[in-house]
Amino acid sequence: MMRTFKLVALICLLALVFSIPALAEENEWEMWIGSIDGGWAETVGNLDNSFDGGMVFGGELEYRFEEHWTLDGFLQYRSFETKASSGDDLEIVNLSFNAKYYWLPDTDTFFARGGVGWYDPQDKDDDAEFGVNFGVGYLWLFNKEKPFEGVTLSTDYHYFDGELDENEWWDIMVGLQWAFD
Repeated sequence: MMRTFKLVALICLLALVFSIPALAEENEWEMWIGSIDGGWAETVGNLDNSFDGGMVFGGELEYRFEEHWTLDGFLQYRSFETKASSGDDLEIVNLSFNAKYYWLPDTDTFFARGGVGWYDPQDKDDDAEFGVNFGVGYLWLFNKEKPFEGVTLSTDYHYFDGELDENEWWDIMVGLQWAFD
């Protein structure tokens, strides 16, 4: 599993590095996009043995460098409730960097994203670890003349291998998205 993670991380890093020249060129698609999101994170796998799902919220900043593609970074916070009668809840902060693809830019559309992240359980015993995430969603525009401004509904899968063993969950989130002029 670690070999697969390293391969995925390397592919994402190479995709980011090779996309940098495209960022330097002026084009009609260039814009910054921000969003705030909130929802529910449902534990799966080994993490589900010790913790119930919990809330998730965060913010995202994207750079649109091509008609369909953006690079994004998001910072998120999650809180999972312990299933033990005398245990501590688990809080995880993550910072992720992704490539994101919009099927039909400038209108209501589906999107997909994936990338690597840094996951930091907020307790004294577990160190921060790198992991992967991927997901899909839908963007409903407020106004067809203002691309990328609207409401999003998305789901993302997150995985990292830490001291708590394999940690994985699905996020289901609703967000507000806007473009910077």
